[in-house]
Amino acid sequence: MIRCRNVPILILWMLWISFEYFVLAKYSYFPLYDTSELYMHLPALETIGQAWSPLIRGGADLAQTGSASLISQILFGGIPIRFSYPVLITASLIGGTWCMYRLIRNQMAEPMPATLAAMAYGACATSVFLVNINLALLPVVLLAISRYLDAKYSVLRGLVALASALVTVGVPFPSDVLQYFSLALVLWFAVVERRTSRTDWIIIFLFCAIPLIRINEAFSLSAHLNESAFYYTRGMKHYTATTVLTEIIGTLSSFHVEFLLIHLGLPVGVFLIRRNSAAYILLPTAAVLALLFSRTFVSSYDGPLSALVLSFSYVKIMGYMILPELAVTMAIGIRYLSRSLPAIGGGAMTVAIIAAMTVSTGVQKYRNLTLDWLSNGNYVRNFESPVLRALAQRVAQDPWPSRVEPIFLYPAHLNAYGLETESGDMPAGPRRHFEFWSAIMEPWIAQEGGPEAVSPDMKDLLERDGGWPQFRSERPNLVTSGTRTAESYAVRPMDRLYRMNLLSLANVRYFVSREPLSGPGLVEVERAPKPWGGLSLREKVMVSLTENLSGRQWLYVYRNDLALPRFFTVGNIRAFDNDRATVEAMAQAPVEILRETLFARRDELPPGLAVDATPTPGKITPRVYSSDRIELDISVDGRQVLVVTNTFSRYWKASVDDVPTALFPADHTFWGIALEKGNHRVVFTYVPSYLPWVQAVSHAGNSLLSP
Repeated sequence: MIRCRNVPILILWMLWISFEYFVLAKYSYFPLYDTSELYMHLPALETIGQAWSPLIRGGADLAQTGSASLISQILFGGIPIRFSYPVLITASLIGGTWCMYRLIRNQMAEPMPATLAAMAYGACATSVFLVNINLALLPVVLLAISRYLDAKYSVLRGLVALASALVTVGVPFPSDVLQYFSLALVLWFAVVERRTSRTDWIIIFLFCAIPLIRINEAFSLSAHLNESAFYYTRGMKHYTATTVLTEIIGTLSSFHVEFLLIHLGLPVGVFLIRRNSAAYILLPTAAVLALLFSRTFVSSYDGPLSALVLSFSYVKIMGYMILPELAVTMAIGIRYLSRSLPAIGGGAMTVAIIAAMTVSTGVQKYRNLTLDWLSNGNYVRNFESPVLRALAQRVAQDPWPSRVEPIFLYPAHLNAYGLETESGDMPAGPRRHFEFWSAIMEPWIAQEGGPEAVSPDMKDLLERDGGWPQFRSERPNLVTSGTRTAESYAVRPMDRLYRMNLLSLANVRYFVSREPLSGPGLVEVERAPKPWGGLSLREKVMVSLTENLSGRQWLYVYRNDLALPRFFTVGNIRAFDNDRATVEAMAQAPVEILRETLFARRDELPPGLAVDATPTPGKITPRVYSSDRIELDISVDGRQVLVVTNTFSRYWKASVDDVPTALFPADHTFWGIALEKGNHRVVFTYVPSYLPWVQAVSHAGNSLLSP
């Protein structure tokens, strides 16, 4: 066995992967200055009781956008805002890597295999951005519980194990931990450590029950899935054994060096049919996964629950819960190689093989990182933009809320300044909104050659969703991936690319682009030094390098003078028999008609609804506009319908002059409420099913965090 200073090497590796994550990768964490408190991935700042996120669009529930738990607030309440996220990630990476090393050393005496496997595990955690916190912290929990059981239930070690489990369960989004955490614990102690004591298993199952502290969030997710686009486009409703297998194979084929290192032990371990070999780890794991992915299970438990347990968190993430087992398998394979090649220096040969794999795959990895950093920029640093800062101030000074839409830019750049976009990613986005967005994208899809030309799976999506021409099943935005470049689209009028009438209806008052735009109602308010398409490749690289360090400034900003206000009243109603007919009629209507006419499905209108076709729109004065409460003073000359262009959710309730009043879907996607002639105080409140629990936990958190 080769001798080396394993612990110093491991420490240097942990420092390197932390440095790589925050400096070299596209999520590198340069100082955020005035955007630090709005950083979209900061888990410590989201209000636990928030009802909808202004960073995406109105109507989004906390379970749809993700919200920090009480544990996050306790952990980071005393840390300066700009440091809380780096502290969380760095502590998770270092803690998870070190604990993985200790777990493997408990299974074997040789330090070298444990060191290499732990290094691979730490690198793996850095590559899985969305779930790395849970993945990195899992070995910490496993080691803490293992030592607690070995110490014959020491109170101190029990408290340490409990604290580590609470942090692991409490920090990530609920969909990342509710099922994987418990299954990972059972797999580890049944397959790797092979615990047999009845008392041990009682304690293990008690730890497995810890995710129940977030069960109300699971109920919320399940309640929203029936109304979400995700369930219809990627939910369990459409998964078969073939699609699941395809996704798993696709995930494995995309792994970089960290996954290749972990899987180095697999082909070796398959041939080791003896006790304590890799086969004993792999076979039970494969049996569990076969059960979970079996078509019988899917067809028997089809519905919101199965969508929550499996597809909502993506099928490929299911594999992450067995990564600790795979790390042990890798160590076993390395040890076997080292012992099998003593004549030529087994340990040195093993290290050389892994080093060669690291170099060969690392070159491609860092090449991709470099290209991504130059082309897309440093995602975090680009949030620091003087142009967007000025735009955010302009929007904030307006007494009426309005939306800003990016063209060929990701909405996150705008969201970082608190600018609300109509587009944006949302794990369980409302189905109504995605259908509305489909109509917005229809002209662009047609110019690309039809749905099949836009995306290989577009035809399948069309068959699933009854013909809705959705551009992306999960990401409604104007960042296109078609055959033409952004520059070629920039010279075309906006109304030939997208349905500008629907964007105007959705209260999109500003557009941001790296190219000049044209179209009816667009007025330039900020001009870039030069269109992005007019720069040479060298100039683009130099501008990107500068913006990655100082913030994005090469942006055009346009005001849309045709945008409708967030709140307006209508005196005409057009009713339709189904959703598709409703949206198609809206898509063909000019902005003037959308301003004075309500489009709705016939069976969704309140019984006996009647309006007066008064030429004078109602006078509206916003009084309160917050995450879970909106108050308006309204004066109307006749019976009218108030339209609020926030996405419809059945958890929003309305009252008119303190009298509960039905809130119904207006213009397919938004809110509608009937008003009689006169002056009224209209109040909207968000009342989710889990509100009492949220209020109780929030009160407890405030008590703990208060000085």
